[in-house]
Amino acid sequence: MSGEWAYIAASAIAAGSGWLLRLLSASGAAATVVVGALVGYGFSWSGLWLLGLFFASSSFFSHIGRRKKEKLAEKVAKGGRRDAVQVLANGGVPAALGLLAALLPDPVWNALFVVAVAAAN
Repeated sequence: MSGEWAYIAASAIAAGSGWLLRLLSASGAAATVVVGALVGYGFSWSGLWLLGLFFASSSFFSHIGRRKKEKLAEKVAKGGRRDAVQVLANGGVPAALGLLAALLPDPVWNALFVVAVAAAN
């Protein structure tokens, strides 16, 4: 399996898992595949690992004190699932940097990618 397809497959597995665990909506899962594929294309497996750690840690921390948060946000109909807007809000810049890294190789994209993921987290 070539690298690009492997990145798409890994992103699809992560997105499907997030959907099954009720962490992502269907649109969020679709956006996750796109973001993951672009990050993999630009930053290879190391970028996908960092993105995966961000997703896992942010999902974990968002569920701490969930009942308390739910009482405060009863009006929100979306629930705890991330939709495409939320995925792109956090992953759009890293995805764009992945595309830039693939098209215009420069070590600066690596540093900016790490900063973008840290800022989203």
